[in-house]
Amino acid sequence: MGDHQQRVILAKLGLDGHDRGIKVVARILRDAGMEVIYLGLRQTTASIVAAAERKMQTPSVSLCIMQAI
Repeated sequence: MGDHQQRVILAKLGLDGHDRGIKVVARILRDAGMEVIYLGLRQTTASIVAAAERKMQTPSVSLCIMQAI
């Protein structure tokens, strides 16, 4: 895997203001040795893409979008 630390960007997209789950995920990833960049609540797709382009050498994206009906 090499000597560099894996970097992960986490963000909450749109108007969802619930952040407990993403903070738990961030803690688990940090405990596993990854560098976590948490962008915070109410991000836009443009802000997430911009952060990935700025901070990631080879970005990949995973989304989990859950809405109440």
